[in-house]
Amino acid sequence: MTFGEKLYELRKSSGLSQEQLAEKCSVTRQSVSKWELGQGYPETEKLLVLCRVLDVDLDYLLRDEIASQSAPSRQAISNPYQPYLGKWVALLLNDIDFGAIPLAAITAMNDDYVVFEMKGKMGVIKTADIKTISEAIISKKKASALSPIEIFDLRNGDNPYKLLIGKKCAIKLRRDFAPSIFSGSVSVAWLPSTEIIAITDQNMTVLYKDKEMLIRAGDVFTIIEN
Repeated sequence: MTFGEKLYELRKSSGLSQEQLAEKCSVTRQSVSKWELGQGYPETEKLLVLCRVLDVDLDYLLRDEIASQSAPSRQAISNPYQPYLGKWVALLLNDIDFGAIPLAAITAMNDDYVVFEMKGKMGVIKTADIKTISEAIISKKKASALSPIEIFDLRNGDNPYKLLIGKKCAIKLRRDFAPSIFSGSVSVAWLPSTEIIAITDQNMTVLYKDKEMLIRAGDVFTIIEN
């Protein structure tokens, strides 16, 4: 089932009209109609609202091959960084070029990924690529200017990269991968201002400098929304 088909069935089973669902998502009825017809795709925050309103998990909405939620329930998350969920942190990373993120809000995680917000933009990194997380030292003045942290559910098996489909992002490639593809004046470490078109568990299709490109998911170090 496609995203639009699932959205249509979930809306009908919830007894909601397109107008009612649109109101809950703060969009127009035409937007909901386009989503159901496969002519458009909700933004990240609207996806999270849909999950809450329709009482489904994000993975179900985003995975076309899943036709029902009859599969066995996933195991509880055992990510060792879970105590930092909903906190402002500093991250030390396993990368020579991009060694640290001095201030980020942890908004979601499962056993494989940590989702963070940095300067109002979403980022995703694999748990295995984090050396350490520590609570950030923030002055009272700076703390008063920070936005409240909104956390959301990310179950084991969910792929948070899919939250960035349709968005312009900066993609940090693993050092051993990049030189085999790029050369000359092009940075081998980052793909800046790259639109993510589609994502599977194995690959992601992106649009970089008006050219479509396929990248193995395993060759991505981190993705940060522009």
